[in-house]
Amino acid sequence: MEVIELAFAQEGVRCWMCHDGLSTRARFCNHCGCIQPARELDHFQRLGVPSQLDVDLQMLERHFTSLQRSFAPERFVIRSHAEKTYAAKHREALLEAYETLRDPMRRSRYWLQIHEDKEFSGVDQPLPPVVLELQAVLEAAREATQLDRLAQRAGQEIEHGIMRLLNSLREQDWQRANETLSALDGLEDLITEVREKRQALTPHAGK
Repeated sequence: MEVIELAFAQEGVRCWMCHDGLSTRARFCNHCGCIQPARELDHFQRLGVPSQLDVDLQMLERHFTSLQRSFAPERFVIRSHAEKTYAAKHREALLEAYETLRDPMRRSRYWLQIHEDKEFSGVDQPLPPVVLELQAVLEAAREATQLDRLAQRAGQEIEHGIMRLLNSLREQDWQRANETLSALDGLEDLITEVREKRQALTPHAGK
């Protein structure tokens, strides 16, 4: 017990209510049980899952559900305003972490953000030929069927691109990962444009 308390004290974090030493990862004080502020943690630490690119989605779901219950509003009905605020901040942070880690694209982008070589950070990547090709097809498309085929192909390219992105990140090839991510962003923007153009070609109901 003394070793644990010493470790807490060394981190320099104390409970805002009773001022007892605690870990930066502590959500509740071990001494008084009071909820603690939502401190800076990476998404993996916040959800208590291994820090790895390939996330166990079932584990992620279980941990998220359990943690959300710990901060459910009904548990803080008779608590102070500060405690209600801290609980809400925990819920927000957990939701952000969960939605990021469960989505392959968002998780890949986050993994790249926290692991990539800084020399590639923020470097604009040119659009790859496939995106430029599909943009040209979009500009020339005049019929709904053409746009539907274009959207289908862009969707397939996104699926393949996500696989390439994950492989690049596993190999720590940050440059190729950045290039692939840029291509995926271009494809997603393209699909948005396709939908807008498709909607403009669709007759409005009642006309």
